[in-house]
Amino acid sequence: MTGQLSTMRDRLATRRKMRPGPEHVVALASGRGGVGVSLLAATMAVRSAQAGMRTLLIDADSWLDVHRVWFGLDRGPTLSDLRSGADPEALVQPIHGCLELVSFASPDLSATEVRALARRIPPMFAQRDVVVIDAGSRLEAVDRSLDLSVGSILAVSGVDAIDL
Repeated sequence: MTGQLSTMRDRLATRRKMRPGPEHVVALASGRGGVGVSLLAATMAVRSAQAGMRTLLIDADSWLDVHRVWFGLDRGPTLSDLRSGADPEALVQPIHGCLELVSFASPDLSATEVRALARRIPPMFAQRDVVVIDAGSRLEAVDRSLDLSVGSILAVSGVDAIDL
């Protein structure tokens, strides 16, 4: 029995080493809109912040700006602001206490520009305890979250078998 436990521990350790990014960076995605990805991402971020962890919520959807609406924030900086050479930290908008938001909402940018600018974001992750990325349901946002060096991806599905 002891041998089996150590083998299981070794396998888990190997899996953790195989992750592409830091463990504290989680992306939530779905193959279909309206199944609660944004709500789940916001809830995870709020709970992490309530636990006293410095938490960054990233809204990686370049078309919608749902998290700013939900948290009652004024329109703030977006990825477009990085075109002028701004520091990525300038995109961070405080929400409350330990919770911060970065919104990609920049419908004026091409997919190539969004991808290039999004790659400037990951260095900020080292200063946060938890990073929650709302990748939404658009394939380009999910692909973009991979550029953000996520450690884990959580796929959210509805009760419909077709969603899977």
